[in-house]
Amino acid sequence: MRTEQPTSQPTYDGAAYAIDEAHQHATDDEAWDAVGDLAHDALEQVSTAPYPHLVDRLHRQATDVVLSCKRDPVDDSHVLARLDQMQTTLAEMQALAIAGTTMLPDEFDD
Repeated sequence: MRTEQPTSQPTYDGAAYAIDEAHQHATDDEAWDAVGDLAHDALEQVSTAPYPHLVDRLHRQATDVVLSCKRDPVDDSHVLARLDQMQTTLAEMQALAIAGTTMLPDEFDD
């Protein structure tokens, strides 16, 4: 039985999976709409993370992926590099979450 995560909790594993899937589609060099959708999905899953600077960085990276996937022709090496950067940013969020570190004032830590 699958239990749903509360919507207020970021799903780091789900975001990591979405980025991995986007990377796989990008290496197939044909499913660019799926790559953009998955990059956006990864961002959505961690948009409530208590690390505003990392969420902002991930937002810029995901936006670049989405826009790059709409270009003709798509620069696959650029998209793959950006997806790698997204994975690095997400890993930083996960490390902070595991350590119990937040970047918001205490009244926002629930």
